[in-house]
Amino acid sequence: MKIFVANSAHSDLEGIKEYYVEEGVPHIGRKFIKAIIEHAQTLVDNPDIGRVVPEFGEERIRKLIHSPFRIVVRAFRSDA
Repeated sequence: MKIFVANSAHSDLEGIKEYYVEEGVPHIGRKFIKAIIEHAQTLVDNPDIGRVVPEFGEERIRKLIHSPFRIVVRAFRSDA
C-alpha cells in the first residue's frame, strides 16, 4: 500500500508549521508534523488499524486520530 499526501493535507501541514513559527517555537512544529506523518505511515503495514470514515462509508477511506487532528487516508493496496 502507498500513502499519498493530498494538496489540501499538504496545505494543512504547512499551516501547522506556520503557526508554530509564529509562536516562536518552529522546532515544536517540525516535531509535531513529523509525528503526524509517522502516524499516517503506520497504515502502510497495518491498513486496517484506521477506522472507516462514516461520512464516506468506503472501506478504503480510513481515519486516524492524532489529537487534535483527524488524519483521513485513502488506501491504495499494491495487491488490488
